[in-house]
Amino acid sequence: MIVTSKGELHIDGRIQGDVRCCSVVLGENSEIEGNVTAEDVVIGGRLIGSARALRVMLQSTAHVEGDLLHKDLAMERGAAQRA
Repeated sequence: MIVTSKGELHIDGRIQGDVRCCSVVLGENSEIEGNVTAEDVVIGGRLIGSARALRVMLQSTAHVEGDLLHKDLAMERGAAQRA
């Protein structure tokens, strides 16, 4: 499955597949098993896969298992990332 949008997405559920959009916010209760491609990515939930973006923000509740490809990265204390 591929989820696409020309605008901003706010995800609070579970997606098995890739997400492509302008901007995406993964809520604290979200889980994506796939790759995310966007200009801005804010991760508050769980991402199993890669994120490719200009700007990536990992909130304190973020859990990422995969690669982060970015120009700018911000990370709150408590965020977890495993490559």
